[in-house]
Amino acid sequence: MRELIDVALGKKKAELVIKNVDLVNVYTEEVYSTDIAIHKGTIAGIGRYNGKKQVNAKNLYATPGLIDAHIHIESSLLTPSQFARAVIPHGTTAVISDPHEIANVLGVKGIDYMIKDAAKTPLKYYFGVSSCVPSTNMETSGAKIGLTQTKKLLCYPNCVGLAEMMNYPGVLSKNSEILAKIEMAKLVDGHAPLLSGKALNAYISQNITSDHECTNQKEALEKMKLGMKIMIRQGSTAKNMEALLPLAKKHPENCMLVTDDKHADDLLKGHLDILLKQAVKDGIDPIKALKMVTLNPANYFSLNNGVIAPGKPADIVLFDSLRKFNVKKVFINGKQVANNNKPLFKTSKSTKTGNTINCKQINQKDLELKPKGKVKAIGLIKNQIITKTVITPVKGDVLPIAVIERYGKGNIGKGYVKGFTLKRGALASTVAHDSHNIIVIGKDYQSMITAVNTLRKTSGGWIVTDKKKVLALLDLPIAGIMSDKTTEQVAKELPKLNKAAKQIGCRLNNPFMTLSFLALPVIPEIKLTDKGLVDVKKFKIIKPCD
Repeated sequence: MRELIDVALGKKKAELVIKNVDLVNVYTEEVYSTDIAIHKGTIAGIGRYNGKKQVNAKNLYATPGLIDAHIHIESSLLTPSQFARAVIPHGTTAVISDPHEIANVLGVKGIDYMIKDAAKTPLKYYFGVSSCVPSTNMETSGAKIGLTQTKKLLCYPNCVGLAEMMNYPGVLSKNSEILAKIEMAKLVDGHAPLLSGKALNAYISQNITSDHECTNQKEALEKMKLGMKIMIRQGSTAKNMEALLPLAKKHPENCMLVTDDKHADDLLKGHLDILLKQAVKDGIDPIKALKMVTLNPANYFSLNNGVIAPGKPADIVLFDSLRKFNVKKVFINGKQVANNNKPLFKTSKSTKTGNTINCKQINQKDLELKPKGKVKAIGLIKNQIITKTVITPVKGDVLPIAVIERYGKGNIGKGYVKGFTLKRGALASTVAHDSHNIIVIGKDYQSMITAVNTLRKTSGGWIVTDKKKVLALLDLPIAGIMSDKTTEQVAKELPKLNKAAKQIGCRLNNPFMTLSFLALPVIPEIKLTDKGLVDVKKFKIIKPCD
């Protein structure tokens, strides 16, 4: 503290000074040329300073490090340490993660794994305690986060509160365990797709203060008027920026830009920097856009970063412009950690979690339904994870879908899905939100059987099959949802899976991400779990056919 005062007063040289930079002040929304003095990881002063080491940043813009206010790192298919190597070069210095994917597989042990692996990197990893593990009682998970575990996790360092409360029917029905969890937490993130009117009032009355599931302005504005902060999502599958940016123009102080779920190959192209570029292209003032990934999330989560000011951590990004947002240098706690899109740090190899796949070999009888007439099929909606109910004959693009429980209970849920456009073959995955059972769709049962039984013999993964032939396979040995390979290796594998999916007729941009959300029974309108077809609005199991 005493040294910092002397550096701030100019009596002592700073360890590092970023010279002649155009500082973007997110407090006053100004840009001006100055120096930034940094000492022992903390910003000592803004003005004209000299340092033991100096970086000439003339013609560059200094912004606070970018913060992703809502992300599931597991959905990148990467371990936290590899995720950090992917996103830090794009200007991300902090994330608020909900580790409920691995929690559904391994419980507290899985959350501890994520925290330990993240600690290998400079990335500032904050997390919310997974509030719904499992997300509902209409599915089977590998673990449960109850009241005892929640109380313990809320006391962890870097815990910001309770992560997305996705079981909104449980809130509205006054489920005692859910209300007890909410009462324990200092902050509760929301998850209430399409909730409206008095039901929304009741949900928000429990001090649930954000939502990342809005898909249109009307929905977002209603929630904003009732006090919610709106997290505008733009991930690999769910893309809501185009619909919601007009609202963000009017009320930027109530908005944040987040990614939620983004694959490794997309992360190599960019993270929050891409969202900034798109926001500015669509008419958002550059500094107001920056506030949505710096000051706004920092204020919402009561973090000490998100600004460039004396006494704050020296988490700083140097951009070439406030329109293109090309990242030149990244500093975390005053140490340069990336240069020209390259990370300047190394991490050790992540440990494996052991095999978590425990299900029987399946046959055609396990998968088939014999409808007499029309069926209730899951209808896909382009670029969204919400679905619609389609009453249809089983023909053409209406395909069988199954969810096979993988933790030893033996359940198999069966139904139909419309929108994958397969001409032959099958797709299957052990990434199936949130319980991560095996999910499979196919044009024929033999291809589906090959896919599931092959995944049984691995420790999890993604697969594309055609009859008895495996066309592409991505191993995910860490809890069946993450790879132990580098970002570059995973990114190299993903196009092979997507190419194989296209070969059998699938026209979706991210077929496996789309597939993974078809098992999540808290996203309207209709989903499939290992216990059966779920009418999300009624929150009950229904029959797919008579």
